[in-house]
Amino acid sequence: MNKPSIARAFTTFLVASALLAGCGGNDEATATEPAVAPAATIAAVQATVAATATPAPAAVELPTDPQAALIAAMRAQVNSGPYRNQTTIISDDSTVELNAEIIPPDRMHMTNNFGGQSQEQILIGDKGWMKQGDTWVESPMSGTNLVAQASGEMVEEMIKTISDVTLIGPETVDGVDALVYSYTSDMNKSDTMKMDSISTVKVWIATASGLVIKQEIDSAAMGIKSKTVQIITYDPNITIEPPVQ
Repeated sequence: MNKPSIARAFTTFLVASALLAGCGGNDEATATEPAVAPAATIAAVQATVAATATPAPAAVELPTDPQAALIAAMRAQVNSGPYRNQTTIISDDSTVELNAEIIPPDRMHMTNNFGGQSQEQILIGDKGWMKQGDTWVESPMSGTNLVAQASGEMVEEMIKTISDVTLIGPETVDGVDALVYSYTSDMNKSDTMKMDSISTVKVWIATASGLVIKQEIDSAAMGIKSKTVQIITYDPNITIEPPVQ
C-alpha cells in the first residue's frame, strides 16, 4: 500500500473516531490527509471497537470468565448513546491526537492533530462537512457510511480476532471502579478486516456499567510499532448539529 492510500485509510479511521472505512487514494490525498504508519490504523480500529458504548441505567454483573466479560462489554457497545473519546496514537515517527464526540448511529464531531496540522469534521446522517480555514465545506464522507459502520457486525468480526484474555485485577480510573483485562488481537483471524497486525490490549471495564472506559493498545504491523491510549467518557448532554444550514 502506498503512502497516499495509507493516508486516506487513516484519515477515514479518524473521521469515524478511528472507525473502519475504505482504502484507496491518489496523489491529491496527501494535501489534506497525512501519511502515517499502518500500525496506527490498526490501533485505531481496535480503539474504536471498545469506544462505542453508553452508561447503563442500572448496575450490571460482569461474567466471571474473562473472555465472556470482554465479549459482553464489546456487544454492549452496539446500542450506544452519546460519548466522548480522547485518543493519542504514537507510532515510530508520528503522533496523532484525536478528540471526538459521537452519537450513534450516525453523528460525529471530530478534531485531530497530526504534525501540527489540525482537521475538524462533522458527520450527520447522509451529510458531512469539513472545515477549511474558517469555512465549512461539504465532505464526501457522511455519518451514515462511516459512523454507522461501527455496527454489531463489526463487533462480531473483532471478537474473532481475540485470544489469551486475562483478568489483571481491579483499578480506579478518574474515580470510576473498573476491572482491567488484557488480551491479544490478531487481525489475520478476521474475515473482512484481515491484516498482518497483532496487538496487545489492556482494557478497563467499569464494574457498575460493564462498559469500557479506557484502553491501551500496543500494535505491530508491517514492521512498524504503535501505541494507542484512549479515554472514553459518556455524556447524555452531548449534541451535534450541522455547522451550516
